[in-house]
Amino acid sequence: MYSDIWANQPATTVISAILGPNPRINYVNGNTALGGFGGARQRVHADLTFNHAQFPFAIVTNYYLTDVSPANGSTELWLGSHRDTSFRDHRNCKPNIVGRDGISTEYDKTIEMEFGIREELLEERRVYAPPIQPVVKKGSVVLRDLRLWHAGLANPAANPRIMLAFVHTPWWYKCPAKVVLPATAERLTMEWAERKMSPVVYNAHFVPEDLDHKKVKFTPNFSSANKGYLEMLPQDINMGFIFE
Repeated sequence: MYSDIWANQPATTVISAILGPNPRINYVNGNTALGGFGGARQRVHADLTFNHAQFPFAIVTNYYLTDVSPANGSTELWLGSHRDTSFRDHRNCKPNIVGRDGISTEYDKTIEMEFGIREELLEERRVYAPPIQPVVKKGSVVLRDLRLWHAGLANPAANPRIMLAFVHTPWWYKCPAKVVLPATAERLTMEWAERKMSPVVYNAHFVPEDLDHKKVKFTPNFSSANKGYLEMLPQDINMGFIFE
C-alpha cells in the first residue's frame, strides 16, 4: 500500500479544500480495460443511482499505472457536466420502492438496465460541449467530481489499460460504504489519519489476511446516512436506489 497512491498528499490537499477537512475514503477499486476489445462501451452515466446534492459531495481520485490515451481506451469525459446536473438527468429517476431514510434498497432490474444519463440531454450538451478522451501520463492522478458524466470505452490496444479509483466523501456525509483491508494495514492507515499535513482517513473494515478476496462483496454505495443532508435534497423527485 504505497503512500503516494493510498495517501497522496497533493491530491488530499486539493480534496480537503473542496470537501472540508479530514475527508473519508469509502471505496477503493481497480479499473482495468483488457486489450483487444473493439466497439464495446458503457452508457454515459454518473456514478450515482440516487437523489443527490448539486454541490461537491464526493471526489474520485484516478491513479494511472500506464500511459492512457484514446489508443488504449481512456475514459470518455463530459467536462463541466457536474456543474448543473441533478438526479433528474438520470434514466433511472423513476418511481420505485422507497425505503429507510427515503432511499430504496430494492430496485427493479429494468431500472438497472436503464442506468445512465437521458439521451436527449446528451445530444443537447454535445452541441456546445462534446466529450473528450484525455491523454494522461503514467503516474498521474486525476480528480473527478462524482457527478461528472462519463463512459468507459473499449481498449483497442494489445496491453491492458490500468487505472485505480478511490472515492472521498466529507466527514459529515456519513457514507455507509467501507473499504475492506487486511488487519496488518490498520496501523499504517492510522498513521496516515494522524499526520498533520493532509491527513487521509479510511472508513475501513479490517479482516484477517487469509480472507479470500474473491468472496468480498462489491458494494459501490455512495449514499449518505446524514438525515439533515437528505432532508435538504429536492423532494419532488424519486429518491432512487442504492446497491446493497
